[in-house]
Amino acid sequence: MRICAPGARWRHPDATAVDSPERRPEVLGSVVWSILGAGAAELEASTASPEWWTDDARLKAVRIALRRLHAAVQAIGPYAQPRQARALARELQLPTQALGAVRDWDVLLAELAKAVTDDARLAPALDRARAERAAALAAAQRRVAGGRLRQLHSHLFRYAATCLRAPGKGLDPVLRAVLNGRSQHLAERLAALDVASQPHSTGALSTAGQPDSTDRPPDRAGEPSRAGSEPEPAEPNPAETDLAGLPELHAVRRAARQLRYGLECFAPWLSGVGSVRKRLRTAQDALGRLNDLDMLRLRLELLRRATAEPETQAALASLRDRTTGLLRRQLEHIPPTLQPLRERALLAELSAILDRSEAARPPREARSDT
Repeated sequence: MRICAPGARWRHPDATAVDSPERRPEVLGSVVWSILGAGAAELEASTASPEWWTDDARLKAVRIALRRLHAAVQAIGPYAQPRQARALARELQLPTQALGAVRDWDVLLAELAKAVTDDARLAPALDRARAERAAALAAAQRRVAGGRLRQLHSHLFRYAATCLRAPGKGLDPVLRAVLNGRSQHLAERLAALDVASQPHSTGALSTAGQPDSTDRPPDRAGEPSRAGSEPEPAEPNPAETDLAGLPELHAVRRAARQLRYGLECFAPWLSGVGSVRKRLRTAQDALGRLNDLDMLRLRLELLRRATAEPETQAALASLRDRTTGLLRRQLEHIPPTLQPLRERALLAELSAILDRSEAARPPREARSDT
C-alpha cells in the first residue's frame, strides 16, 4: 500500500483526496485517515510562514488547528489503536496548552491597555504583563516550531496510516459510543452544577478563580509563573457564595465543547447536525466569556501579589473587583443559555441524527471498503 508522506497532499490509497466531499468512508480507519489528513493540512497551512508566531491571526489559527486535532484523537483513540492514540494526544496537548496560556495573557493585556488610559498607576502592571506574554509565547514556540512540528506531522501520519491498515471496523458503533458518551457527560456536569448552585452549597470560589486544567498550563510549560505562584484557595467568603458554582460552570463549558467537537469531527458522516451544533456553540460562547473573566481575575491577582508598588497593587485590586462585578452580571444571563442543553429534546435529536446517518449508508456487506 503506497501512502504519500506528510508535507505532500494526503490521499487515500485509491487516490481520492482526503478532503473530497464526494468520498464518505464508512470504515473507521478510513475515517481516521480523512479527519487527521484534513487537520494536518490545516495546521500546515497555518504555520506555512516562518513568522507565523508574530501574526495574531495565524497564532489563533494554529491554536484552533491543534485543538481540533487533539479533540479528534481523543474522540477516536479509544476505538482505534488506543495506546498509540494516547501518546499522540499527549503530544498534541502540550502545544495546545502552551498557546492557550498565550491567549490568557492576550485577554489580560487587552484589559490593561484599556484601563491604563484612565489609571496611570497600572502602567507597571502592563509592562510586566507584556513580559509575561512574551515568555509564554517563547514557551509555545519551543513546543510548536521547527523540528517538533515536523515530528508531530510525522506522528499524525503514522497513526492515521496504522489505523488505515488495521482490520476494518464499522463507523456507526463508534459514532454512537462517542456522541452518547459525551452527551451523557454533559448531562452529568449539568446535574453537578444544579447541586453546587443550591442554597445549602457552601463551597466558595477563591478570589483568584480556578484555571481550566485541560487548557491552561503554567506560563512556561511546567514552570511556575514569574508573576507569582497560583494563589492558595481562600477560606469560604460569605460575600462570594454567589460564585460557588463557577468551577461547575467551567466543567459544563468543557463538556459542551467536547460534544460540539465530536459532532464537528464526524460532521461529514452525520446528517443534519447544524441545529445541535448551533445550540452547543451558543452555550459554549457564553460560558467562554465567563471563563475569560474568571481567568482575568486570576491573572490580575497574580500580578497584584507580584507587585511591590502599593499604588499599583491598589489599582490592580480595584480592576480585579470591577472584573468580579462584571462576572456577576454575566452570570445572571447564564440559566436561559443553558436551558436548551437541559432539554430531553437534545438527546432525542442526537439519537435521530445517528439513526438517519446510519440508515443513509449502504448495508455493511454492500460496501466496497473493508
